Amino acid sequence: MDDSVLISFENSGPSIPEKIIPKLFDPLFTTKQEVLVWVW
Repeated sequence: MDDSVLISFENSGPSIPEKIIPKLFDPLFTTKQEVLVWVW
């Protein structure tokens, strides 16, 4: 029996912009615009 695993990934979507890559694993990082909501 072979004790190895082969994992393959394929991506057909858009690439991640270079300026975002260093922030990918920052806690609470998002690319969405912040929205301020006031509830009365």
